[in-house]
Amino acid sequence: MRFHVNKTVKAAVAVTFAAAMVAGSAVTATAAPSKAAVDRVDCDNRTDFLQLWKQPSGEELCFANAGDLPVAVYGVTYLNSGNNAGYVRVNRNGSVVQVNFLKDQRNVDVSGDVIFIHVN
Repeated sequence: MRFHVNKTVKAAVAVTFAAAMVAGSAVTATAAPSKAAVDRVDCDNRTDFLQLWKQPSGEELCFANAGDLPVAVYGVTYLNSGNNAGYVRVNRNGSVVQVNFLKDQRNVDVSGDVIFIHVN
C-alpha cells in the first residue's frame, strides 16, 4: 500500500481543524450571555442611587449597581450621583456628549436625553 504524504497530511490537518472548530463552537455555545449590571430600581427616598431628574415634572428615575446600560430617558434636567461615579451619554439636539460624575455630586447638569449609563 502506498501512502501519498501530501494527501495524508492534508487529510490529517483537515480533521484536526474540524475537531478544533467543533470544540471552539461548543465553548462559545455554552458561554453565559453577559448581563448589564446597572439596574433600574425604585427610588424609595434613597440618596445612594444614581438619580435622573426631569423638571418641571419632578419625575425621578433611579439606578443601582456598577456596569453599563443603554437607555432612552427623555428630557433629563440633572442628576444626583449618590454613591456612584461614572458617566452618562446625552443626546442634546442631535449631538451626543458625555457627562461625567463623581460620588456624592448633586444637581449635575444633563439637559437632554440620556441614552447610556456607565457606573464604575
